[in-house]
Amino acid sequence: QILKRKPPPPPSPPKESAPTLDPVERKEKRDETAKLRSEHADLVERLREANRRAEVVGMLRSAGEAPRIPRREKVVGVREMTAIALASDWHVEETVDPDTISGRNRYDLSIADRRIARFFDAIVWNVERQRCKEVAIRDLVLWLGGDLMSGYIHEELLEDNELAPVQTVLWLLPRLRNGIAMLLDRLQLVTLTVPCSFGNHGRTTEKKRISTGAQNSFEWLLYNVLAEEFRSNKRVRFVISPSV
Repeated sequence: QILKRKPPPPPSPPKESAPTLDPVERKEKRDETAKLRSEHADLVERLREANRRAEVVGMLRSAGEAPRIPRREKVVGVREMTAIALASDWHVEETVDPDTISGRNRYDLSIADRRIARFFDAIVWNVERQRCKEVAIRDLVLWLGGDLMSGYIHEELLEDNELAPVQTVLWLLPRLRNGIAMLLDRLQLVTLTVPCSFGNHGRTTEKKRISTGAQNSFEWLLYNVLAEEFRSNKRVRFVISPSV
């Protein structure tokens, strides 16, 4: 018996080679790829920021009610008022050299010290002049709004600031403590509420943090140390939130 051989398979068709792009098309394709990668990175960063903000919103929702100042005066014809003062953006350790700005301004620690003293004196002056037979002011809200220090948020501040961040905290502490004690004494306040917001300049990190901003803030540390010093004084209430 004769075995028949199978015919060989037909040859495969030649593969078509990818068309060669000219230099302009290659450049455009690379640019498009780089653009898509940049947009992707931007979207990822936005998502991370949205997640951090959602964490902050969750923290705010879980927080308790803000402390209330009770009404005390019920005599007809006498009105109660609560004085409110804001301390923020002092930037105490940042130096302004008049030689660098054509003599238009000057700022240093000695000037900051005098301004802080004048700030607390001005609160007393205003409250005393608002008080009268028909108006009772027994409560004060002193909002520490942040950026009392400059920190090292900008690179040149490493050279220009008179104090390092930790030194600035130690410099601010007694001045705030003495100012609060003076308000309690001279105004004979029933309550002094001190809400505290940590600013952008007092951070320990290069970039801002959202959910961990308090843990990376020199000012948040300052507020907690200050609150500890008044812990035994029942007339003083500190409200220190870990949120922005």
